[in-house]
Amino acid sequence: MLGSAHFNICAVIFFNQSLVLKHNLRQTMPLTLFKINNILGVLRKQRIFGSFNGSKQKMRKVAMDGVDMVKAALNNYLLPSSRLKFGDKYAYSLVAAVIHTIFSESPLDETGRSFIQSEENLDIIHRLIEQEIKPNKEFKQIITDAVRVQYIFYFDLNTESSEQDFLQPQAPINNLNDLGILIPSRETPKLNKFILDATTFMQSSKFQQK
Repeated sequence: MLGSAHFNICAVIFFNQSLVLKHNLRQTMPLTLFKINNILGVLRKQRIFGSFNGSKQKMRKVAMDGVDMVKAALNNYLLPSSRLKFGDKYAYSLVAAVIHTIFSESPLDETGRSFIQSEENLDIIHRLIEQEIKPNKEFKQIITDAVRVQYIFYFDLNTESSEQDFLQPQAPINNLNDLGILIPSRETPKLNKFILDATTFMQSSKFQQK
């Protein structure tokens, strides 16, 4: 799947990283406070508070940084209780699998693929989504925004997408609906609004690690 989720979480903002998390989530540059400010600076320089006049590559990079913030924040919110219930090793794999499931992404490594092939693990993944994500309106709102932004910006701006890619742009949205997370009446926010919401969501999540 497009945009497979392997990302690093900087200790300045997030908790100490684990090897399991780094192998299961898409690796990007650390999302430090400096980087967040730099992202917002790019937005201001390109005058996109209401319109986006920057290059397509910069728009897509900013959008994907925002999506990664949402994924990292979900990890921060879900990991503490999962660690208490399942132990560290299983919890890291579980939360990564939950994020993959929510964003319709497949793990790139064998460990992640093996984890989601287990029926028992799949049951626990969906149970966690049912118990922790579905009842939380804030989670559902930011996830709905992130999935829409991710695929709108990918398909609109990526000239290398295959014909098959373009035939299935609604698959992640349909997946959210099937999981009971999608807020169908919610309009996709402008990119600047999404980045601000994602930043707030991520900064709030860091307190879960204390």
